[in-house]
Amino acid sequence: MRTLKLIHKPRLREFFLMLGSIREAVHYLTTYRNDLGSVVLMPNVFTLLCFLLVSLTGCVISIGIERDEEASSSVSTVDKRVVPEVLKIQDNVERTMLNYSPNDELGIVKMVAPIGWTEPVRSIGFDIRGIIISGTLGLEFENETLKFDANDGFFIPRNTKVRIHNAGEGELHMVEVFTPNYKPNLVTDFEGF
Repeated sequence: MRTLKLIHKPRLREFFLMLGSIREAVHYLTTYRNDLGSVVLMPNVFTLLCFLLVSLTGCVISIGIERDEEASSSVSTVDKRVVPEVLKIQDNVERTMLNYSPNDELGIVKMVAPIGWTEPVRSIGFDIRGIIISGTLGLEFENETLKFDANDGFFIPRNTKVRIHNAGEGELHMVEVFTPNYKPNLVTDFEGF
């Protein structure tokens, strides 16, 4: 039996309101049933999601694993991978997104954006949480511009007008989580603020 316990701070209440959908996504992405019907952990995706949760929320994750006699012999022989869909997106310059999204309720993508990349000012009908892997992300709002560097987390609430761009002098690599997942009809572009 495997358990995932999240111990969070009170100031993170908003993030944990959507924890139910994340808990389902973690279960969907990190386990499958083998031929014997035993649940088997997929450590690569599980590690990524734990990293996202810790980085975005500052919470502590503890994992308890009890020995399961039926599953113990098959765990080491299982290699289950999530293969992303590769998307090339043309904004002012081309960027690449690796889409690991499991369903319409949760989007998980890794983005690589070149120097000078920018999106137009837009309002996005879903929450975006993310972690900067390398480079510098710029989020321009009507009255301020914020910059996020490697290992920084960020949050953009749904329906916020924002211009997202590479604010650094090198490629921008980041992981983003969308709730619900991206759909073109949830994005509205504007000429300015």
